[in-house]
Amino acid sequence: MNTRIATLIFLMTAAGYLWASGPNLNVTDPVGDDHGAGYIVYPGTDLWEKGELDLVNLSAEVETDGIWFEAEFHKPIKSPDNRVGTFGDEELTQFLRYEFFNVNLEIYLDQVPESGNTWTLPGRQAYIHPTTAWEKAIILSPRPRVLKSQLTSHWKRALKKGSLPFQTTLKELDSYVEDHLYFPTRIKVSKRAIRFFVPLDFLGETPGNAWHLTAFTTAANPTQSLSLKLPGKQESPIMTVPVEGGWPRDTFGTGEEDLDSAPAVIDYLCSESGFQERIMRQPSDMGISRPAVLVGIPWMTPEKVKAPEPISMEKLQPAAKLATPPSPEASFVQPPAPQPGTDVKRVKPLKEQKVEPQRPPRPEKTSAAERLKELKSLLDQGLITKEEYEKIRTRILSEL
Repeated sequence: MNTRIATLIFLMTAAGYLWASGPNLNVTDPVGDDHGAGYIVYPGTDLWEKGELDLVNLSAEVETDGIWFEAEFHKPIKSPDNRVGTFGDEELTQFLRYEFFNVNLEIYLDQVPESGNTWTLPGRQAYIHPTTAWEKAIILSPRPRVLKSQLTSHWKRALKKGSLPFQTTLKELDSYVEDHLYFPTRIKVSKRAIRFFVPLDFLGETPGNAWHLTAFTTAANPTQSLSLKLPGKQESPIMTVPVEGGWPRDTFGTGEEDLDSAPAVIDYLCSESGFQERIMRQPSDMGISRPAVLVGIPWMTPEKVKAPEPISMEKLQPAAKLATPPSPEASFVQPPAPQPGTDVKRVKPLKEQKVEPQRPPRPEKTSAAERLKELKSLLDQGLITKEEYEKIRTRILSEL
């Protein structure tokens, strides 16, 4: 009798372990598609080079207490050692705790069908299609704690202005961020891969049949928060590098003078070759690219991703309206899939229809007093050291 009970307990334990440790995920992404909609040009600097933001595989090992994700890139992970960032002459190793610095990976998990959020982080110019709207977001960044603090501060200001992309109160904002966004700190870097852990306590459940995920890379700017530029009228990029018009030296470019900006998404995870370019190529309004609307892939069968139905801007959350200039044709049009042996052609901007182009407003310049106040806030929160504080404070005062 004791043997039978022991056997039953063993089988029940094993079944519970198998339930808690699966199913795993493994998605292969085409090599060489680290170019957004197909036309992004890289800056004239070695901080970001082709292949380094090229996500070629995303896998996940589901364990009893959480999920170990592994992101593999086409080229080796570039170390911050002996490198200087875009703000001053300080070496990146003074600010970074992890062995990578130039890439962000954002994963938006859809756990409940037909509900959730469609917005992504500020400055990405991308939204998640409502059919795979997300409940949990995982943001892998070289400076997770600082990014979390910067986003929370940004959203507090947005809440006061009435432009927050989600519903909460100032009192509950910190709890909302804790419940919906996770910034991994258990990170391992090796050659071309970054492993990071997400606890089950955050996810709330293990992957199921209804799960979808939308993942993409952006170019990370880990010293951007130290420039202390407060948001202007337009969404400011937070710890990411924007895609601007033409061929700029210090940021990514559209490669076209007539296209002032484009989504900051560099590589969107999808195993089907050409799908990324088709889904991200949207018509432009007066020379300004519309935000990309990305669709999640099924966790259980990631190879079965389907192009979403066209959707109007009104069906996205309010943030979409803030990020896009007014237009009489404010609706997304899904380009038809290319026929075999043909190239996908970009939709011509409305400028060719003799509509006067309008450039997006530039962020307002921040005063030295505001920058010093924000710098002191970072020090008080323990997000920078006293040495970092003094160096940056001296630099701000020297500009007066």
